[in-house]
Amino acid sequence: MVRRKPLGRDSLPDRAAGRIRAVNTRLLACTGFIVAAGATVWGSLEKIQTYSDELPGTSVYSVTVTWWELRIEGAPVQPTPYPPYGGLLAAAAGLLVVAAVLAFTGDRVIAAARITSALGIGLLAGAVGIRLMDGLQGVSQTNDRAVAEGHVVEFVIGLGIWLPAGAALIGLLGLVLLRAANRRNTPRPDTDR
Repeated sequence: MVRRKPLGRDSLPDRAAGRIRAVNTRLLACTGFIVAAGATVWGSLEKIQTYSDELPGTSVYSVTVTWWELRIEGAPVQPTPYPPYGGLLAAAAGLLVVAAVLAFTGDRVIAAARITSALGIGLLAGAVGIRLMDGLQGVSQTNDRAVAEGHVVEFVIGLGIWLPAGAALIGLLGLVLLRAANRRNTPRPDTDR
């Protein structure tokens, strides 16, 4: 025998109300994945770190690092080969978009959405974590240098790190919401209330 709630303010049966809440939660998770993918792509186009060294009366030596290239200015240096680390961020953003589409399509592929989002978040967090450690090492080395009067040394960690790091956190929130949506949609045995 199926027990029904009395008609009134919340007249939907428990199962239907749970499905509506699960769809809303899945929609929030999809939005989180799309926002995370957008922030990842935007961050891949920004500077990761900038280092400049200026002695009075000489030219400025500067190094700018992005996810796609390494620019060295002011010094006669051979071009340094630099791998396109932005490909890692592009792959992570693609995985997050696929996870958003899978999460939006329905209950049957929710496990695939969770796995895809976890892969994208893990790839993104790993790439950002490595580049952040590199940037913090640069800050430490810059702070340890002795400088003379009028010598200006500057090291800045840019949006190229902070946007993808924030995207990883937003993606993680989306993954938690996706898990919560799956739990709400799980049928429970009828109980007396």
